[in-house]
Amino acid sequence: MRKPVIGMCFTANKKGDLASRFVFNSSYVNAIYEAGGVPMLIPVTGDSVELAKDYMAVMDGLLVPGGVDCSTRLFGQEPHPTVKHTNVELDNFEIELVRLAKEAGKPILGICRGLQLINIAFGGTLTQDIPSQLKSPICHGQDMLRRDELTHSVDPVEGSKYAALLGAEKHYVNSFHHQCIDRVADGFKVGAKAPDGIVESIESEGFNTFAVQYHPEELFARYSEFRAIFKDEVERAKKYIAEHE
Repeated sequence: MRKPVIGMCFTANKKGDLASRFVFNSSYVNAIYEAGGVPMLIPVTGDSVELAKDYMAVMDGLLVPGGVDCSTRLFGQEPHPTVKHTNVELDNFEIELVRLAKEAGKPILGICRGLQLINIAFGGTLTQDIPSQLKSPICHGQDMLRRDELTHSVDPVEGSKYAALLGAEKHYVNSFHHQCIDRVADGFKVGAKAPDGIVESIESEGFNTFAVQYHPEELFARYSEFRAIFKDEVERAKKYIAEHE
């Protein structure tokens, strides 16, 4: 069997020396490659939504990565003062890819912003700013310079896919977000939570979708247990190939 192709989007940078260049965090690419998949980078351009079907036709699975905040218009709210950097073009394209992947039965993996976007795509909502709206006593936005540093604990839900992949015991993860899930989308269940109740993973067998709020692509090289998340995406893509080719 051929190696599965896992698509993921990247966007043009608008700031500093990288202005007008497409940029992407290489750790996602490395994680999929190490898991046995073929990473496919998809540039988000003005006509991307029209091209979504063409991109979906050549991928076997979709990874929705981290990044900027999702537009609050997607779930019918005005933006909190802390929501200053959004990209509606990216939002619309990734939502279309999520829709097409679900329709085709292809596996979806969401990471950080990806979890939030997937939740929105299926009708859920977000808390826009954890520090001011939830006043959590736990840090969910650690120093960006230490991306492989474990920060706070998560508790897997008994019987969840998350627990099957990462184990049923409490463990520690990194954290780089100020938003989180408010209402979980229909068809999904929670796979893990932080001690303050914030959702750290969602999953849906019906939609062939799994997502985490933290960044395992920054952890797998130092903590091998997090490789299971990417191995699972690749194995689900292999299953899709076996069933459709």
